Amino acid sequence: MTRLDRETHLVGESDPTRGGHFDAIVHPGWGTSRSPNGGYLMAMMLRGMITTVGDPGRPPRSITTHFMRAATHGPATLDVTIERIGGKLTTVSARMLQNDKTIVLGLAAFGAPFADGSFQDVVMPQAPAPDQCPALPQSVDIDHRFEHRRALGSAPFSGGAEAYIGGWSRMEEPRECDALLMVMLSDGWWPAIFTRLGSPKQAGGTPTVDLTVHFRAPLPHPGSKPDDFYLVSMRTVSSREGYVDETGEVWAPDGTLLAISRQHAVRV
Repeated sequence: MTRLDRETHLVGESDPTRGGHFDAIVHPGWGTSRSPNGGYLMAMMLRGMITTVGDPGRPPRSITTHFMRAATHGPATLDVTIERIGGKLTTVSARMLQNDKTIVLGLAAFGAPFADGSFQDVVMPQAPAPDQCPALPQSVDIDHRFEHRRALGSAPFSGGAEAYIGGWSRMEEPRECDALLMVMLSDGWWPAIFTRLGSPKQAGGTPTVDLTVHFRAPLPHPGSKPDDFYLVSMRTVSSREGYVDETGEVWAPDGTLLAISRQHAVRV
């Protein structure tokens, strides 16, 4: 088990027709000095949902989480509810609590394949090989859980012309390419808006209001290896009244689009 697996571990019981209840620990080292990372909390929630659904033939297709309060390090509980089991789609909701207060709400779709007709019109951005790209600085705790190599956009705090950043990423420990990894990669990069800033003093925090991840290809990706890098791109196109959008993509090395994310955050 990798550190991510150990530190998203859940203890509890579940029923695939009704739901489940789990005890969890929110571990340090997965966020900033302010609070745990949203992707880490989402990964923990997704683990509980996958365990409760208990059907490899219905993998997660999407998950949306709303972050109501800042999480703290320590005990938490996770309640999962099976909202509906359809012919091919299962809808699941979940809430994570600390001190009897909800901190995260989640809604996910799990589904068997429907009629095929696959296509991919979007092309992976061109990028140098990982060993030719500079490492992203490790300035907060969660940065040490990844190996990020910047290949796209401008460097953070460089006063770039657009809010665009990305590059090659993998977890600090080799790990199978699964839905939990996609969630972590979708929220593991520095915020794209930081590339437009001229100094870290302008940054402040960017806590997440809501985060959605759509899984766009079967996982694990055929031919993938635990130590593979994945190309991640993050772009922000607007910031108004302190609310910031960010759209992300996660690509396999062979050019397959694995996940698309959409995040709404605030600048504080």
